[in-house]
Amino acid sequence: MNNRKANSGQKVEQNYESKMSPVVSEVEENEEFKDNPDEVACNWHPKCQPQCCQCFARPSCLLLWLCLSSFTQGLVVNGFVNSVLTTLELRYDMTSSESGLIASMYDIGSVLCLVPVTYIGHRYRRSRLISIGLLTMSVGSFVFTIPQFTTDAYNYQSPVSPLCYLSGKVYPDFCTKQTLNNYKFVFWLGQFLHGVGASPLYTLAVAYLDDNLTVQQSGAFLGAYYMMSLIGPAMGYLLGGIFLNIYVELGVTPSDLTPSNTSLWVGAWWVGFLISGTLSLIIVVPLFGFPKLFPGSARIQHEKKQETHGNSEAKCAEMQELNVKDFCPSVGVILSNPVFVFISFSGAADAILVAGLSTFGPKVLQTLFMVSASTATFTIGLVSVPSAAIGLLVGGLVIRFSNLPVRSLLWMCVGLRQLTCYSDSGCWPSATCRSLQVSIKITRLRQTSPTR
Repeated sequence: MNNRKANSGQKVEQNYESKMSPVVSEVEENEEFKDNPDEVACNWHPKCQPQCCQCFARPSCLLLWLCLSSFTQGLVVNGFVNSVLTTLELRYDMTSSESGLIASMYDIGSVLCLVPVTYIGHRYRRSRLISIGLLTMSVGSFVFTIPQFTTDAYNYQSPVSPLCYLSGKVYPDFCTKQTLNNYKFVFWLGQFLHGVGASPLYTLAVAYLDDNLTVQQSGAFLGAYYMMSLIGPAMGYLLGGIFLNIYVELGVTPSDLTPSNTSLWVGAWWVGFLISGTLSLIIVVPLFGFPKLFPGSARIQHEKKQETHGNSEAKCAEMQELNVKDFCPSVGVILSNPVFVFISFSGAADAILVAGLSTFGPKVLQTLFMVSASTATFTIGLVSVPSAAIGLLVGGLVIRFSNLPVRSLLWMCVGLRQLTCYSDSGCWPSATCRSLQVSIKITRLRQTSPTR
């Protein structure tokens, strides 16, 4: 009798434990994914956590400020800089190679900072690293305007030839031109700071968004983020063309000089950089206060790891323990993948073409078709930016609805690229300079001794 009671008691206890085990496991799971209040709170300092700002700790609010950051980067780097290069050549007596190096300094700054920023990004609060980058971009924009405020007013009536007369008279403006040419170092520095500041935008910012979004949300959020990076250059070309129609010295209206009737016109190239620098400075303040993680991000990251690695906890732990010593072997593994290497070369070739067109396209139009700097800027902006947007849209639709395998998609890219190259090579020879009549007179200069 006692044995029966004992057995029945054990069964009741087992049934109770089996019923309670899901509840216990659910409680343990909730404890595991419980958010750290210090990591999910908006704050600018541990002692500065306004309660009224905690409602902004959402991915949608972060997306708003990151989109503005991407817009500003495209506005200044791919818009304002490319639209004013020919104007800077005229104003500061620079060669094409010197002005081209201005555009290249952005890539130099980005490459130098890309790996360190990416490596330390997961260790620190990414919103603050992005804010520091925007602050650096703001400084770069303001540095870009220094030559306008440290030089004399533009004098378009002064002679520019460095040749001397036999009578001994010289052009004193030649020394001034040499001094103005030294400002190229200021432009190089400003563009280098642009590259340094923009390096977190397409590494840390993308990872920051993705870590706090579900798989279903990532596509729409990242699509909006990258779309703003295309709208920025379009607006930069548009505003750059408008500013170049304004005389460089505000408040001065030359009666015998207009943007369309002379090549000596210099527009207000510097106004756009003041706008972009101020806009970057404004974005820094709210972006600096975003939390390290958002509410619910711990569960999202766990689900993504489970989806990627299954139940292999050892694999997840191995991925978390990677450090700087594993960087070189990882690079070696990537470089041993021929598909990745050749696709990277293809992307680099596309970047060379796009960078060359956006940088020197306005100058080519000015030289071949004798148009003003503002007209050339408008034309390049209206052609290049919508084409890029349409290409991204059509490419995405083709991939979405064609269901082509990867090999077929690669062959399609190769065929379209060949078609583009052949069409370009057929168009450029027809753009001759028949309307330009250049006469060169070679005069033999005879050196004479001074009369006494």
